[in-house]
Amino acid sequence: MSTYQSPKILEKGSGQIGFGILAGVGIENQETGLGEISLIGRYGISERMDVGAKLYGMPQLLEFHSFYGDLRHQILTDPIYLSGSMGISTFSVDDFRSIGLYPTVMAGTERLYGGVKWIRLISTSDQTEESLGTHFPGFVAGANFGGRISVMPEVNIYFSEDILVFPGVGLTYRF
Repeated sequence: MSTYQSPKILEKGSGQIGFGILAGVGIENQETGLGEISLIGRYGISERMDVGAKLYGMPQLLEFHSFYGDLRHQILTDPIYLSGSMGISTFSVDDFRSIGLYPTVMAGTERLYGGVKWIRLISTSDQTEESLGTHFPGFVAGANFGGRISVMPEVNIYFSEDILVFPGVGLTYRF
């Protein structure tokens, strides 16, 4: 559910590590929903590409159950940054498993940015014979304060039966 990245690709050979936390709430039912604690990393693999990974879990379970990875490409650098990425995730808890696809397009400056996201999940459970497919279109708006050490507040909004709002903050170190 979180992003923790601006549309600017990391330079080749540079990296970024950090962590983030967010919580969710439904607008219509006003119930606090899922939260997420993330350990994140990115690495610049070429002048216009970087690769990222995130190990994340739900605070209420006190365990990490999910892995996310993505490949990101820099489309524009002037007059604004524009990047596109494709991510994939796995999630597992007890007998429930899920695989997700995450195409994302981000635009803005290194400091202020936004983007559109789409999450497609295919889920299975030992208790059902059928797999369940769901999708969540969404938006992200964020900021990047700092340099080598950055604070990255963001808001992710997803649309399903309810409008889900996930405010969060990441703390990263660039090397």
